[in-house]
This record gives sequence, C-alpha cells and structure tokens, in this order.
Amino acid sequence: VLLIGLASIPSSGVKLETGGLFFLLVLLCIRALTVEQLFAAIKFDILLIVAGALAMGEALQCTGIVNYLANTLMGLAEPFGVFGVLIVLYILAVFMSMFINNGATVAIIGPMIMSMAEKDQDLDLKVLTWTLTYAAGSCFMTPLGYQTNLMVMPDGKYTFFDFARFGVAVQATHMVFAVVFAAMYMKIFPN
Repeated sequence: VLLIGLASIPSSGVKLETGGLFFLLVLLCIRALTVEQLFAAIKFDILLIVAGALAMGEALQCTGIVNYLANTLMGLAEPFGVFGVLIVLYILAVFMSMFINNGATVAIIGPMIMSMAEKDQDLDLKVLTWTLTYAAGSCFMTPLGYQTNLMVMPDGKYTFFDFARFGVAVQATHMVFAVVFAAMYMKIFPN
C-alpha cells in the first residue's frame, strides 16, 4: 500500500500533503492504523520546535536581520566565489545545528539563502538549499546535534570530547563532499 501511494503522488499531480492525508485516511479505513497509533506517532515537541523556528525565521526576516546577515556573509565569502559562499553557509548551518534542531536551523537560515540568491545571480537557490539541508542534518561534532548521538552516548560510554575529537574529521570530510557535489551540480545543471 505504501509503495502504491508513494508511486502515485508524483505522477498524479496531487500535492504531497493532500496525498499524505488521503493515504492516512485509507490506512485508517482499512484498519491498518488506529487513531491511537496515528496520534502516538505525532511528535508534538518537534512540531512546536519547527513552528517556533518558522516564526523566528519570519521575525528575523521582517526585522531586517536576515538581510544584514546575508550581506555580511556574502561580503566575507564573495572574494572566494561560489565555493566560499557554500563553505560559509555550511559552517553556519552546522554551527547552529550543534545547539538547535536541524529543522529549526533550516527554517531560520532558509530566508537568508533566498536573500543571498536574489542578491547574486551566480548563486543557484537549489544549490544553496541542498548545501543547507546537508549541513543542517549532519552535526557530527557534538552529542547535542542529533538525538541518536545522545542515544548512543551512555551505552558506548562516549564523552562530549569523543564527539568533538572524532567528529571534526568526519564533519570536514562531509563538508568537502557536500560543497564539491553542490558546486558540481551547479556546473552540470545550470539555471
């Protein structure tokens, strides 16, 4: 049932949220899912974090802070070209993801990358979005960056320093690959 639902969404022209709601209703009707299971699967704390981050992102945009940050980052990275912008964006997203949820990081930095893409025609919004997504979802340097890091910490007897010590090399490698592949995408598939 899941494969049929997933396969039909892109080809039918149905919006993802509409198709998802319909799919949930079908699962409820055929009793593959109970109402209790449906509500138990909803992570209200995550929904509140993302809603708050979206509101914060909107507030940062309305107050002009997003434009200020975008201009400042562009000024720092511009001498180094597209690679410089992607690296600065990656570092900012990873830094924020060390302390807050990755969805919240994307919601806050999202308006900034739109502003950056509007200011510089050499920057592709898709490439900035992929770089932001990969960076925000890959915090290897602290146990706070992702919930599974916190889950393995007690059982593996890892310390905060272990994540920092081993995570820096993994994070640097990930940054190189993410930025290089994003730049390659921009060259292969220009606007």
